[in-house]
Amino acid sequence: MGQFSALWVLFDSRSSFAAVLVLAVFGVVRLVLSGLTGLLIIYSILSWVGNRTPISDVIERLCAPPLQPIRRLVPLVGGMDLSPLVLLVLLQVLTIMVGGLQAQILHAL
Repeated sequence: MGQFSALWVLFDSRSSFAAVLVLAVFGVVRLVLSGLTGLLIIYSILSWVGNRTPISDVIERLCAPPLQPIRRLVPLVGGMDLSPLVLLVLLQVLTIMVGGLQAQILHAL
């Protein structure tokens, strides 16, 4: 929120403060989506390596809740769990949709 407020001040407050709030909310949503994407990539790499460390347990606990519903729908293919790949694709689609929604809302303001 601070960086968007600074931009608002730099542009002589020509845009409404509502636009700054919209940018801040969408910025947080995009940050969460990017963070989850990064966690899933790390989770996938660690599952291939098979290294059991305390940090891998934390990453597994963070990734397990969004992966559970997908694991129920997507069967194992040749003994491989493809649910992280499916979730990565869904997160990318969601990120694109959030960007489009942000542009539409800002255009309306």
